[in-house]
Amino acid sequence: MYESAAICLFLTERHPEAGLAPAIDHPDRGLFLQWMAYQTNTLQEALMHYWHGEYFIDGADGTKAISAKAEMRSDQMFGFLDGVLATSGPYLCGKNFYVCDYYLAMLARWTRKMAKPAITHPEIRRLVRTCLARPAYAKMLSAEGIDQAA
Repeated sequence: MYESAAICLFLTERHPEAGLAPAIDHPDRGLFLQWMAYQTNTLQEALMHYWHGEYFIDGADGTKAISAKAEMRSDQMFGFLDGVLATSGPYLCGKNFYVCDYYLAMLARWTRKMAKPAITHPEIRRLVRTCLARPAYAKMLSAEGIDQAA
């Protein structure tokens, strides 16, 4: 199985006891699905343009232009999400931490080489730090040899 969002949804459905997704009848369910879809279809897509401009256009000049535009778009989206966290947080769905918050921390790491990484937004940085403090997330990063700053 592949596709990060699909894996996240599959695992949360298989392991509801982990509490990483709201139940179908929970008031957070709509927001949860919204944020999962937004991140995979909008934010992650922009980040793919940043990292892999060659998928979308040929030539070094074209890929540089796509990367620059994607960096700008990504920062705008992280700014938007930072505002959501500031006004409705501390998590994307409010008071409850779900896998969509882990997903945001993962995508924040994808900006590490950008001029303005996602963690320059204070609420994004706070959320990433929250994830880093969670033992399962820290264990996964260690097992995969991934370094994530906050």
